Amino acid sequence: MKNYVWWKTSNMYQIWPKSFKDTNNDGIGDLKGVTQKLDYIKDLGFDAIWLSPFFKSPMADNGYDVADYYHVNPIFGTDEDFDELIKEAKKRDIKLIIDMVFNHTSDQHEWFIDACKSKDSIYSDYYIWRDKPDDSITSMFTGPAWTYCEARNQYYLHLFDKTQPDLNWDNPKVLEECAKVLDYWHNKKGIAGFRFDVLELLGKDIENHILANGPKLHSRINELMKKGNLTYETVKIGECWGAGLEETLLYTDKKNEELSMVFNFKTIKAIKNEEDSRNKIGKLNVEKLKNAIVDFANQVVQSQGWLSTVLENHDLPRSISVFGDSDYWQDSAKTLALLLYSVVGTPFVYQGQEIGTKNFVGNRYEDFNDIELFRMKVNLVDSKKMSDKEFFDLMNWKGRDNARRPIQWNSEKNFGFTNGTPWITMNNNQNDITVENQLKDPNSILNFYKKLNQLRKGEYLDYFVNGNMKLNQSDNEIIDFSIELDEKPSLRFIGNFGKNQNKHIINKYSKIFFNEQNIDIKESEIILKPWSSILILE
Repeated sequence: MKNYVWWKTSNMYQIWPKSFKDTNNDGIGDLKGVTQKLDYIKDLGFDAIWLSPFFKSPMADNGYDVADYYHVNPIFGTDEDFDELIKEAKKRDIKLIIDMVFNHTSDQHEWFIDACKSKDSIYSDYYIWRDKPDDSITSMFTGPAWTYCEARNQYYLHLFDKTQPDLNWDNPKVLEECAKVLDYWHNKKGIAGFRFDVLELLGKDIENHILANGPKLHSRINELMKKGNLTYETVKIGECWGAGLEETLLYTDKKNEELSMVFNFKTIKAIKNEEDSRNKIGKLNVEKLKNAIVDFANQVVQSQGWLSTVLENHDLPRSISVFGDSDYWQDSAKTLALLLYSVVGTPFVYQGQEIGTKNFVGNRYEDFNDIELFRMKVNLVDSKKMSDKEFFDLMNWKGRDNARRPIQWNSEKNFGFTNGTPWITMNNNQNDITVENQLKDPNSILNFYKKLNQLRKGEYLDYFVNGNMKLNQSDNEIIDFSIELDEKPSLRFIGNFGKNQNKHIINKYSKIFFNEQNIDIKESEIILKPWSSILILE
């Protein structure tokens, strides 16, 4: 087994602290709650945690509106609580990765407060101002992207909410400030790395109406990493929704000294209607999924780039509700998990994914919290383009609040998340889906994830770092691919992503790793039950 950089061999777990574990009963998860559950995370086999924003923030966008990059938001605890988390994680050989939001700040950040007072402010050029708004640029949360500042008699740009003014990356002082933040957390605090929010927007060229992947993007990323004193060992993960093959390689090829990896969001786009309209309910397109998770990923890895494989995060609905099938809840959750872990790259699992958490079903606006949802409501419901029912159906299917509801630890009050009043309505359609129940069940989804984490750390690790993936011929609902490694026998994943039973041809095999659904295996044929999957060594 070769000696790889740690982030290529890690099993990573994302925590949304607001909904993870509340220890002071104010209804909001906190850093002490994360520390309390480190043994749980370690026991599952995860060795790195991506912690979503915990910085001081008015929480208009749940922490992605940062008011202070150096201190903990009091709702999550204290700076000392974070130091304790770092110390306890280190004891367990768990690395911490934190979110960095450098496209914009909160409008409550001292830079923006001062910049708003006068054009003569030392922070004036930290943001993007115009005497007149350019109405051709709109917010990603719908509506105008420019808001008026009376004191300056100018408009500032915000590609998201008006409480999130965009930083001006044409000003070199902005890069210097952000580099200081990275240096502080990595080299002073000992953080193992960073996930960079909407990174592809840092090269925006407003005058030429280029928002993503602007001409200065890659030089800025390179300079940011160098001035932040980040090394190859530092994990640097990009949220880059628009990255195709060429862009992904620019980001992640080691010689470019930019990122370690980007998320493979092509998997998320493997939904019919996803590219047609963000306002339609779609369904799984297996052909798109197999091309995204195998073909695209293999092209990146074989070209010296790197990807992280993801099916869920804080911005996405629950994978079981979008990719899977509630009629085959456990089987589809396990098949999705096996697919996630069988791909070359770094797997990410989002809190609650390990127990097969499903989407929320709501029909009251008070059950929701997401700022994006309420901006979409103005655009869709208030303007009579969509009924309330149609809107709830859409949000129940793809809304961000699906992933942001508290994790269900046990069958006690509020599923063990808090003894107080939860900050958001708890999930309402899965009372039996808890960590406690699944820890007791050796055949649970949770214990299956534990087995998968062990597989990626064992003697077959080389396949998942250096393997060459190749799609095999298969019917529409089946994904079949091999991972080849030198002259060794190939690993082979075969999964049925539909409700129909399917026969499938296989070669002789020497070992079965996982056959959770008791697939009937014959010498040259297997009978794939609905939502069943298998991993074999040929």
